[in-house]
Amino acid sequence: MQEEQTPKDVFISYRRSQIDLVEPVLKELENRGISYFIDRSDISPGLAFKKIIENAIKTCKIFLLFWTADINDSEHIANEVDRAIENKRKILPYRIGDFDPNDHDNVIYALGRLNRINCPQQTPETIEEIVNHIEAFLRPAIDIASGKQAGERTTVIINGVEFAFRWCPPGTFKMGSPESEVGRCRDETPHTVTLTKGFWMMESEVTQKQWEAVMGSKSNPSNNRGDDLPVEMVTWFDCKEFCRRTNLQLPTEAQWEYACRAGSAGPYAGKLEQLSWFQSNSNDTTHPVRNKKPNKWGLYDMHGLLWEWCEDWYGSYPSGCVTDPTGPANGTDKVRRGGGKGAKAETCRSAQRRYEHPQNRQIFIGFRCVKVQ
Repeated sequence: MQEEQTPKDVFISYRRSQIDLVEPVLKELENRGISYFIDRSDISPGLAFKKIIENAIKTCKIFLLFWTADINDSEHIANEVDRAIENKRKILPYRIGDFDPNDHDNVIYALGRLNRINCPQQTPETIEEIVNHIEAFLRPAIDIASGKQAGERTTVIINGVEFAFRWCPPGTFKMGSPESEVGRCRDETPHTVTLTKGFWMMESEVTQKQWEAVMGSKSNPSNNRGDDLPVEMVTWFDCKEFCRRTNLQLPTEAQWEYACRAGSAGPYAGKLEQLSWFQSNSNDTTHPVRNKKPNKWGLYDMHGLLWEWCEDWYGSYPSGCVTDPTGPANGTDKVRRGGGKGAKAETCRSAQRRYEHPQNRQIFIGFRCVKVQ
């Protein structure tokens, strides 16, 4: 007997004759990391069957009904709709085909007044539309008003887990480093950058608890496990998927350095030992986020702990003034910033640049997100 004890995002209500319509939708749900319950033929009949179905409906977030011309022939579907209404589930009718819904007296009283997606026939576009609708309900866009002063704090809840952000106002700063800076690399050409849009930056690197809240409890790739430890062993593409699901972005390299500096102009945004887990104090292991002092804008672990993926392809800096730079149009490697637990002090400087192939997984690379206003 199939057991479905873990609550799922979506309950699939369908007839066996609709399986060719259902399977492509299931595949797209899987591609987007959306869990679902589907009544397969290997569930044993009887009381256990009823309990499994009723519990799955009660604990789901969305009840997705495949509504076709022959739906009225199924007493089971009518019962499932009744259970969904009783438990005040979000019901999403997916009506496929040309037929009069008023002919379906078993379900029309419940479904007739609900918003539904209608299509004469299922296509890749209608599959994308229905899954987009589901994803928008499960993962609503983060809506944060612009901040008023640097370092202002705000929080949002995503799937029951808190995400804290700090405001980084629009501004102009000197990016890169002077030739006199200890540890300087040749690719740190100093140049003036103006950022015309403010942004909220996560006050810490994405933790494993936050990662699992968005990507699923079984998705954690980290080598060193702990809810408050930063997630690592993530590719750049993994991070982009996390951003897609939360309606956030990876910071550009310019945004990252601007936030790291928080108005400072030297190698570090304060005393490194107070700000950072690095080679001399980390014991070469990750530590919980926010255990060191933040910079002046309330951002933790910008120096050390883990390197952080940025949006940009790695490339040479411009020599003149630039506005809202996004890096080269293409490339081979993505930028990583900030130094890490095993890095020397000079490698944790605000201007320090490194690069990595976007498909690589490393125990020393994590990330944090921004919300640009």
